[in-house]
Amino acid sequence: MNFRILIGPRRRNRRLGTEATILVRDYIFLNTDLKELTLGGYAFNPRAQRVYEKAGFILDSIDKADLEYEGEMIDALNMLLTRERWEEIYYKGHTLN
Repeated sequence: MNFRILIGPRRRNRRLGTEATILVRDYIFLNTDLKELTLGGYAFNPRAQRVYEKAGFILDSIDKADLEYEGEMIDALNMLLTRERWEEIYYKGHTLN
């Protein structure tokens, strides 16, 4: 399963992206038998990448020059979280602050 979120400028810096990502992540792995969760972001948004990494995702691949943004070609970052990695995080009680 792949998902995306968008937090508008007026709601940033309130940990809403982190909370939303963790809620979706845990819901999926607690209530389905999916083996992995993927998501994508763009290289011009390192804040999002940090949120995803805090939630346990790892960089899986990069699609070079995937998006033209303001006249510049931007890489897409593809991130992955396996059920096995999620179980390590979730059941060992790691905090994600």
